[in-house]
Amino acid sequence: MKTQKPIFKGCQNLLQISIIILSFVIIGCTSNSSSKKRTEIDNSNQQIHEIVNVLDLECKEIACFIPVDSSIARSLVPIEHRLYIEESKAQILFLAQNCHTAIWDKNDISPLNKAHIWIRLYGQDTITPVPGVDATMPTFFWWDYKGKTTNKSLEDYTEAIAWEISLIDSLEYNPTEYGKLVENINGKSQIILEWFTSPADIGEPLGINHILYGRNENGYLTANISGIIRPVSSGGQTRIEINPESPISIFGTKLYGMSLDFDMTFQAVFKTTKE
Repeated sequence: MKTQKPIFKGCQNLLQISIIILSFVIIGCTSNSSSKKRTEIDNSNQQIHEIVNVLDLECKEIACFIPVDSSIARSLVPIEHRLYIEESKAQILFLAQNCHTAIWDKNDISPLNKAHIWIRLYGQDTITPVPGVDATMPTFFWWDYKGKTTNKSLEDYTEAIAWEISLIDSLEYNPTEYGKLVENINGKSQIILEWFTSPADIGEPLGINHILYGRNENGYLTANISGIIRPVSSGGQTRIEINPESPISIFGTKLYGMSLDFDMTFQAVFKTTKE
């Protein structure tokens, strides 16, 4: 029995050493697991990033300011944005452009025909002078509702960002007179929108700044659009007729507004924040 005590005592010491080593291993694994979790969280935070694109344009354009039902406009704009209201009406802007110069991130995609409907937002009454002209309008703020183009390259380039652009069959535009958009609806090519303009006097060149917001499955859009307009008709009257089958008819099938026809040179910087 005396000879067994040292052996038993040696086993106890070995067991204690094993327990201590196992404890260090467990602590080490837990630490590694926590570190891995922190890394995953850090990596997930780093997934928020921005995409910036630049579009340079020289175009003939019509811009038509149209009063619409404020409740309809409110339903289309996120609540964090405040609508521009004048005489109890919201305001939309219809734009149609025939561009002989269009450069997307240094890639020439001209000629470019496109049209947009924006919903006006309330913003600070600030003026950021545009170089090259004597007068600049106060900055306009907008929500991007719909964008249409006949240019497949533009649709391809904007597919991964938060600017809403979709293809249409054709866009015709005669400044100060008439224009129309043709798109496939329910398997049939139809006029979705056409406009008729009574021209007015020629205006002086002006600097214009727009800040445009938007959102889709790709993220959140903030666009800074700045340039010069050279009016060929300023303060004309335009009637817009909209196909009832088109989603654009949410504002009505016959709209009236004050229009400007002009030549323009603009640069638009689009920033998409993705998560």
